[in-house]
Amino acid sequence: MLLEMTVHLTRRRKHFPLSNPIPGIERVEKLNILDITVSHTLTFHHHVAAPVNKCSRSSYALKTICAHGLYGSALRDITRATLVGVKPG
Repeated sequence: MLLEMTVHLTRRRKHFPLSNPIPGIERVEKLNILDITVSHTLTFHHHVAAPVNKCSRSSYALKTICAHGLYGSALRDITRATLVGVKPG
């Protein structure tokens, strides 16, 4: 599948109209290039937000597990399995 991303720089005052879409090419607002997610405004918000959200969900799950009585080496093993090596995407 072919993808096209039109870059829009928000700091510039001059806006150019978008060209007509090319048949067979999907226009997207974010693109994954070499495992880095870049948005159409050339920011890395999506790239950074993905692992932060994953860590937040895992942290909440670990807090819940701890509240139900899991401690010690078992909790440490679960923490390593869920949080260590979190990659975007």
